[in-house]
Formats: sequence, structure tokens, C-alpha cells
Amino acid sequence: MTSVKTGAVPIMRPKLPSAARLAPYLRAIDSSRVYSNFGPLAVEFEKRLAARYGLFGASVTTVANATLGLTLALTAQGVRAGTLCAIPAWTFVASALANS
Repeated sequence: MTSVKTGAVPIMRPKLPSAARLAPYLRAIDSSRVYSNFGPLAVEFEKRLAARYGLFGASVTTVANATLGLTLALTAQGVRAGTLCAIPAWTFVASALANS
């Protein structure tokens, strides 16, 4: 059980899937022996996202981190280095550097 300091304001308390729900995915990763980009689970995840949103498969891709995802999204929209973009005050510091 996790304890919270008295008087602390919980900003984020993630609720992750149980180990039992993750086990089939971990077994699939181990059986494929692909532990990085372009593995069968990443490809399946992209296909499932595309299907959920009615997109064709090649229109969805996974990336290594959110900064890279922001950079790709901004570049796809024609945003170039030096362009001003609005970002929330509470964000990861690299967000501001996504397309610099």
C-alpha cells in the first residue's frame, strides 16, 4: 500500500495494469526476442490504434519518446525552427525544444 505524506496534494497517481494483464505481452516479447523498435508488439499496437480510429495502418507510428513525437508532428505541419508554439506551463522541459 502506498502512503501519501500528510498535507501533500497528489498531482498524479498512475494506475497501471496488473502484472497478470501484462504477462501475455511480456511472453510475446520474450518469444520474439525483439526488444526494441519495429517489434511485433509495436506493429500490432500501431495496427490496433489505426483500426480504432478508422485510419489506414501506415498512418500510425510509434516513436521512442514524446519529444520525438512532437517533433514529427510539428514537422509534418510545416513548422520550422524558430517558429513560436504555445505549450502548457506544466510540461516536460524538452517539449519547448521539440522543433528547434
